[in-house]
Amino acid sequence: MKINNSFEPEDFKVSITDGIPILKFNIFRATVKEVKPFQQHLTHLMSSNHRFIIIDFTDCAFIDSAIVGVMLTVIKDIRKNNGDIITVTSPGTVDTVFSQTGLNRIFKKFPSVSTALLSINA
Repeated sequence: MKINNSFEPEDFKVSITDGIPILKFNIFRATVKEVKPFQQHLTHLMSSNHRFIIIDFTDCAFIDSAIVGVMLTVIKDIRKNNGDIITVTSPGTVDTVFSQTGLNRIFKKFPSVSTALLSINA
């Protein structure tokens, strides 16, 4: 997968657990600057036939509307294949943004990767 090099490779980490990809944000603030590599990661995971993708925001304190926009676009496509995007947030700004904007009604949200994985495998 070719990724835009205008970000630090450590900004995102993709791992696979029980066949489910986990895309972890390793940055404090996710802004428009990270949109292109974020979108590239999600597109690659979808094209690899992953029906479910977990996005882990536990180390991220802020996401802007550009990041949310990518998620909203991708979730439409992934749900066409009976999949879903599942988010992991910890108490703080990102969790509050999800609650205040209604994103928690669109994206399933869990406090840990392990509980997110259990929700898929249940």
